[in-house]
Amino acid sequence: MRVLLDEMVSRKLGRELVGHEVSTVPREGWAGLTNGVLLDTIDALFDVFITMDRGMRHQQRLTGRPFGIIEVRAPSTAIRALLPLVPGILGILDTIQPGAILTVGTGAGRP
Repeated sequence: MRVLLDEMVSRKLGRELVGHEVSTVPREGWAGLTNGVLLDTIDALFDVFITMDRGMRHQQRLTGRPFGIIEVRAPSTAIRALLPLVPGILGILDTIQPGAILTVGTGAGRP
């Protein structure tokens, strides 16, 4: 899978997503783009977008996109807070479909 990490997500998470091609918003030259423009820019270039932005699902049209979105909920953006979530993220990466929005982490059952 081609995975894009949002600006807020530690780039170190990419090393943990073994078997996937991972890039970051800054690496792609998209740092600072507003969420709407970023989502339109991603388009079909990536299979999955990983974000920690809880407000995105309420502020942007996410359904029907040509890529899946994983919303990570952790106490901080530090890699030590994200490492326990890696197995869940990897599991989602194996099953997520384009247009799907899935959540992993603390409070994952709440919208």
